[in-house]
Amino acid sequence: MKRAFVLLLATMLCACVEPPKRDAFSLLMDKWVGRSGDDLVSARGVPSEVYALDSGGRTYEYYKSTPGKAPSQKNYTDRSLIPDLSGLRRRQAIPKESICKLLFTISASNTIQSWTQEGEGCD
Repeated sequence: MKRAFVLLLATMLCACVEPPKRDAFSLLMDKWVGRSGDDLVSARGVPSEVYALDSGGRTYEYYKSTPGKAPSQKNYTDRSLIPDLSGLRRRQAIPKESICKLLFTISASNTIQSWTQEGEGCD
């Protein structure tokens, strides 16, 4: 009886744990898995790079850059001396380009198997 109670309690505790929530961009990208590589090219255009895989499949690589916009403070380059209107030189943060790289793995049968993202500004 005691063993059954412990088992029941453990089951109830495990049921309360929620899986991590995915952001809207990830949920949108997940919808590509299972679709054809041709659909992806029709929607997103020709990939920036295409890599052949030993399995007969390929990887499509897409880049997206956002010049001059910085989603976070860490995305600023080092502070540089910039002349202002009075001619004085003062330090000012210069926004750095945000670069997002999306990788899609396509099977030999032209089906999207997975995707990953690298960098900032993908959403």
